[in-house]
Amino acid sequence: MNNFSLTAIVPYFNEKLTLEESVNRLNKIKIIEKIILVDDCSIDDSKIIGQILSDKIQKIVYKKTTKNLGKGGAVLFSLTDIETSHVVIHDADLEYDPNDIYEMFNINEDNNSIVIGSRFLNNKTKRLQNMGLTLNLIKIFSTRLFNKIFNTSLTDIGSCYKLIPYNFLIETTFKEKGFFLEIEFLSKSLENGGKILEVPINYFGRSKLEGKKNNIKIMIKFYFKVLSLGFKKFKF
Repeated sequence: MNNFSLTAIVPYFNEKLTLEESVNRLNKIKIIEKIILVDDCSIDDSKIIGQILSDKIQKIVYKKTTKNLGKGGAVLFSLTDIETSHVVIHDADLEYDPNDIYEMFNINEDNNSIVIGSRFLNNKTKRLQNMGLTLNLIKIFSTRLFNKIFNTSLTDIGSCYKLIPYNFLIETTFKEKGFFLEIEFLSKSLENGGKILEVPINYFGRSKLEGKKNNIKIMIKFYFKVLSLGFKKFKF
């Protein structure tokens, strides 16, 4: 395993409209040595697209889960195929700009640091598009609550873009299988003495018509998931 080498994991479910373009953008990032596509039992043409991409591009590996695991489960499903020191998670929906991965990779201080690509840190409005109500509420309430629990000053705990040490991933037991794995990464890293860094990134959010799940239920679940971390930490 090389020092400071990088694999990108792309978990996806029914992303036939954007998968190819998303992966082609990711493939242009030279510091990424391998791209693992994890098809979480899609029922559209995503499976075919993923297989074609892996046949065409040498550094792409296609995997398919045996049942729908959720985003977090799909990420954990891919860990046995990683041979690099670090992992970055990338969504297949074109909301994130892979060029931001360079800065995330370059500020990484050591093998204990998780680097978040923050959509809110020092960002100008023009860098953010279609910033929905749910996302803003997560920022205002859930991130602030997380900061109080763990004495941090983070701005975007829900960001997909997280660069994570591979050793941390394989040495830690995770319970979350869905979207909330995002915050379990952070909480367990802090509990183990790790550092969390942030860099500003671009964000191009999808609209509801484009498939964005932007509803109040997600915001409430996210908030209470963070709240449960506080109960566990302080053993209420």
